[in-house]
Amino acid sequence: MRKFRILGLVIFCSSLGWGYISGAISHGDSGYRAALADENRGDLKQNKLNGSHGALADYDRAIALNPKNALAYNNRGLLKRDKLNDTTGALADFNRAIQLNPRFAEAYNNRGNLAVTKLDDISGALADFNRAIALNPKFVEAYYNRGLLKQNELNDFQGALADYNRAIVTDPEKANAYGARGYLKYIKFGDRSGGIDDTRQGIKLAREQGN
Repeated sequence: MRKFRILGLVIFCSSLGWGYISGAISHGDSGYRAALADENRGDLKQNKLNGSHGALADYDRAIALNPKNALAYNNRGLLKRDKLNDTTGALADFNRAIQLNPRFAEAYNNRGNLAVTKLDDISGALADFNRAIALNPKFVEAYYNRGLLKQNELNDFQGALADYNRAIVTDPEKANAYGARGYLKYIKFGDRSGGIDDTRQGIKLAREQGN
């Protein structure tokens, strides 16, 4: 199975959705604050302290306190997918996040990544990336991931190029999109100068970003 180089997503407060709101109503303000504290601590351990099992315990507690917390399910799914190699658990968490918030674009994108990298479910991955983009037409990571899928699995090189173009237009500092587009131009379209220019730009941005 081909492996994708997929950058981890950072879920901002704007992505909280209505899982937290319903939790505040159902469990009261103190329960809401406790769930939020547990989730934030889980995010810190996962992203900064590399404490995977401690982060898992915090996400478990956040979900126990607020079973309608779609973001906590999504983030626990990321932890299971990326750090704990728990494909079944990750899929269940992404499914639950989407069930709780059907407009949660990040959860569709994350499930799509899981589908292509772990489950070899190409059609399912494409459907998830399409849905993520439909929900958020400026979702750079979903365009990039869909471009990789089209290029590597579907041999849809024009479609992949269009997705990389859209990712770069939306975020001109998306280093890996330049790299992917450069490879595609050079290898598949015979555009040597364009491919080299994109590759150089991707390397320059990656260095500036410390990657």
